[in-house]
Amino acid sequence: MAVNIKPTRRDRSWQRLPVVCEKCGRANVCEYRTRDRLLIRCLSCETWIVRYYNSPADRTGVDPPAEESISMRVVERELISEVQNTPAALYIFIRRYVEAHGYAPTLREMSDEFAWNSTSSASHYLKQLEDVGLIERDYAVPRGLRLPLLR
Repeated sequence: MAVNIKPTRRDRSWQRLPVVCEKCGRANVCEYRTRDRLLIRCLSCETWIVRYYNSPADRTGVDPPAEESISMRVVERELISEVQNTPAALYIFIRRYVEAHGYAPTLREMSDEFAWNSTSSASHYLKQLEDVGLIERDYAVPRGLRLPLLR
């Protein structure tokens, strides 16, 4: 039985938990519980927090589907460790967005993704990423954001 890893609002099998994800710092964590498995996943950064199976056969099976992993260079990992959780989560969002669309997200798209009230929060965290060297910005053009380590 395949488990839907992206629950919808109408999907009653996934329940929201009052938990904050350590990786991204957002409170968007859900659990899926049956009598033979417990799955807890952060929907913001799409990481599995807990995967517990009663049956050893389920542990090696293909259920749940393998999560989409982001491969990073050692240099990126070192630079990400220099910033706090929120800028790191923003960098991962930007990286996935660029890989999926071919161009950078706007400040409004970043603010909407992280449920920030204004775009100044996105600008603040982008400045931190720029200071560390994870991104380069061109302020004269829209979407003027480059990831120098992504090639």
